[in-house]
Amino acid sequence: MYCLRSERCFLLNKTATEIWNACNGQRSIAEIIRCLGQPEDDVMQMIISLWDQGLLEVDQAFQ
Repeated sequence: MYCLRSERCFLLNKTATEIWNACNGQRSIAEIIRCLGQPEDDVMQMIISLWDQGLLEVDQAFQ
């Protein structure tokens, strides 16, 4: 994945790719966790990591 803001490339693992694909702007974080069937802590850590790298924006309304 290429981030235009930072002009950096990222290689996403399977879990990160699944989370990225699940983030459609309509699902809440809780919905993403449920649909992935992964441990909540793992999903939250990956969401935070994607957000920290500037690859994901989290809207407070969807938490």
